[in-house]
Amino acid sequence: GAALAITEMATRESRGFSLDQKERGREGPPNKDKTLVEMAISSSMLKPPLEEVLVGFAQKVGSRRFDLRGNGELLRPILVKTMISWLAASPQHGNFRLMMQVGSAIAGLAADNAKDAQLMIEEGLMPVLIKMMHLSLRIERLGTPNPSHSHFSLSASWRECSATAAAAALAALIQNRSTAEAVVKAGGLSPMIKLCRVANTEVQLRHATSAMREFCDTDEKRDLLLNEGGLESMLQALEKCDMLKMDERGEIMIRMNILSCLQSMSLSSTVRGQIWDSGIMRKIIGLSGQVELGKRSSNAITACTIAIISNCAFTPQNRRQIFDLGVVKFLTRIVEANKNSLVVFHACIAIRNLALRKATSDFKTWLSDDDDFAQSDFGDSNCLKHLMVLLKQFSPPNNDDIVLEQLLNALIVLVWNNSKNRSRMANKEVIDLQHLTRLAAGGSRVNTYVRQRLAILIADLAQVPSIQAYFAECGLLEHVFQWLFLPRTEAVTRYCAAGAIMNMVANEAVSSRFGKALFAETKKSFLSSLAPLFQEEKMHECMMTNLSGILANLCFRNDGNRAKVWQTGAVTRLIEILRDTEMKQEAISFGVKRSDIMICALLQNVTASVTLRRQVADSGGLQLLLNIAKKGRDMNMIRYALGALRNIALEPGLQQILIET
Repeated sequence: GAALAITEMATRESRGFSLDQKERGREGPPNKDKTLVEMAISSSMLKPPLEEVLVGFAQKVGSRRFDLRGNGELLRPILVKTMISWLAASPQHGNFRLMMQVGSAIAGLAADNAKDAQLMIEEGLMPVLIKMMHLSLRIERLGTPNPSHSHFSLSASWRECSATAAAAALAALIQNRSTAEAVVKAGGLSPMIKLCRVANTEVQLRHATSAMREFCDTDEKRDLLLNEGGLESMLQALEKCDMLKMDERGEIMIRMNILSCLQSMSLSSTVRGQIWDSGIMRKIIGLSGQVELGKRSSNAITACTIAIISNCAFTPQNRRQIFDLGVVKFLTRIVEANKNSLVVFHACIAIRNLALRKATSDFKTWLSDDDDFAQSDFGDSNCLKHLMVLLKQFSPPNNDDIVLEQLLNALIVLVWNNSKNRSRMANKEVIDLQHLTRLAAGGSRVNTYVRQRLAILIADLAQVPSIQAYFAECGLLEHVFQWLFLPRTEAVTRYCAAGAIMNMVANEAVSSRFGKALFAETKKSFLSSLAPLFQEEKMHECMMTNLSGILANLCFRNDGNRAKVWQTGAVTRLIEILRDTEMKQEAISFGVKRSDIMICALLQNVTASVTLRRQVADSGGLQLLLNIAKKGRDMNMIRYALGALRNIALEPGLQQILIET
């Protein structure tokens, strides 16, 4: 203060007049002139009001403008006790500014340091906050004032400020993992839930909703919030956003708090069952239609809204009801117009959950024929095309693996066991399947899960005859072939890749092309490169089935491929494997493996070659086929074995052997 006064006076002196001269011109001649030093000392001795001192101290505490090094740690309890005592005295002193600043300081301490938050609980902060919330909410709005209590003489404005200050502190304590449980035990959750319904200001609603958002991080807490009326409070808080006067930023923040809370709550199966009855789903879908797509703030709100839809759609009983709200058109519009990664991520999960059909746990068999309504509707709305466009956007070199995973999941579910959607994918004028080839060519730039999902999708689509030839034309067959040699840790990708190739070579033109193709990495033919795979120990059953299926399809009506397949030694190896399996079946009763059926199909196609019949018989195949025909447990297996025996019987030199055997 003295330095400022001296500087100001020196400036005035340099302008040609003194402070005394200026004052004389205003008030007349003084009794005694004051020197510069006397004026500086006088200025430095001015005393600010006590309110300013206390409020300023609370401001410094809240902004953490102090250092606890040295002996400061010993003073921490004194600081915490002081703040609590000042807040507890709020009903007596009735000073708005001090109460609000102290509440803010306590919230700042609790949010910044878990040790401070825990110390506040130990020093008795919770009863003070509960009392303030009780005065502000229950008594003022729900009860009748009791004249015997002096606190009731406090103004409505003070009570509003009291609710705001207490809510700020409670929100900070709830958001702190170490003190959230203590707040619940002390009864601090109910007033915050109630404040969501009755808040009169933007600040109150922001504190209350942010606390709810951070609170429900476990199923136990989500169910507790549900039992305390959390869903109804969130719905009313959404309506408050339209009623209270807020700026755009504040409204967006509060809406995000509410939607984030609902998103977290919907992770609980118990809560999901109640969300529909509460009417929240209709409300948020209605609000989502008013959101302007593409804006940064709107993207966050849209992503939260879709996440709630996807979580609720995870429960099969909710899917039809959500579907009837017109959510298919909404989600299709999102994937068509919005390129934000977070929005696309949640939209794909929602599409997947809505379109997922009832099936066995391994998804190999579906359990219902009347639950494909969502698949068909998404297909009719051109959703497949928009998903494929997004697949291109998020593919290498600027790939986002997390989004790619969900995009592929959505596509898999939409085409799974749905002939119409598979046919839509085959329409070259609408959908460019080259995007799948580009993604498959990504190599190490995509993660293992993306590669796995892509292999599943390709295997499914390769069942369509027109797609089989197209995949071969665009070079996808070569990329998928490389996946057969991935590490055994990627077992699903390997056997899905084998399944995709098996489906592709079912096309005779592709089969001929495959038999002549060379593997770029080894400069060997595809067929000779396959041979070492059959020597693997403990090969996955699905991998064995699909590899055998590849050979069976290659040998169908193609003598050139039959000769090449026999030269690899794979057929004799499979005969050994099937013989060992049949011996085990005689000792132990268990079901027939699909790989055994496929090996029998391979033997039928190989023996269709005149030059290979005797070689199959001499390799032990004749006796094995007879045993299967006599003792086989599966009709398909017996049918293929009889087909192979019929082919062998066409060879004159083997007819007598067959009769004698």
